[in-house]
Amino acid sequence: GVGICAGAYLGNKFPCIMMQNTGIGNSVNAIASLLKLYNFPIVFIISYRGTPGEAVGAQGGMANITKKILDTLNIPTLHCSTEKDLEKISIYADHAKVMETSVAILCDFDLMNYDS
Repeated sequence: GVGICAGAYLGNKFPCIMMQNTGIGNSVNAIASLLKLYNFPIVFIISYRGTPGEAVGAQGGMANITKKILDTLNIPTLHCSTEKDLEKISIYADHAKVMETSVAILCDFDLMNYDS
């Protein structure tokens, strides 16, 4: 997915990718050696599994290190735990374009599983 986003950016598109936080762990090499190296602005929409409301205990391990991984990669992160937080996404997307960097939008488990 990271490679497809890089290709889309080279094709003059502004890409966004959606994944679980476990996908960030699996994508570290592609992020560090492709996106960061060439300053590709990608918006990561990330389902933050392991946050309050999560019923699968195994998700907790990755939840504990997700922010640390993003910080280590120097990826600006917006943590969304309420619908009101989602209003800030456009600010982060604009930041990605201007600064030519990827940004991450972490959406808590309960927010991603909102049932109205």
